[in-house]
Amino acid sequence: MATAVAREETGLSKEDKRRTARSSQILEFIGEYTTEKGISPTLTEIGDAVGLKSRGTTHGHVRRLQERGLV
Repeated sequence: MATAVAREETGLSKEDKRRTARSSQILEFIGEYTTEKGISPTLTEIGDAVGLKSRGTTHGHVRRLQERGLV
């Protein structure tokens, strides 16, 4: 019940908020890295920077950002 209430108040579940926070971290890292080095970071570099251990998980996040037209 508390989860439903929290979702109604914010419009986002805890999982959605985490995903949004992670997406923001990834976007920020990609932008800073690209500005600094002039090239895009690898999936491994992105994952290391935001605390993801799996390249597959990192790829999923990046793919969703691409689908949304953010990268």
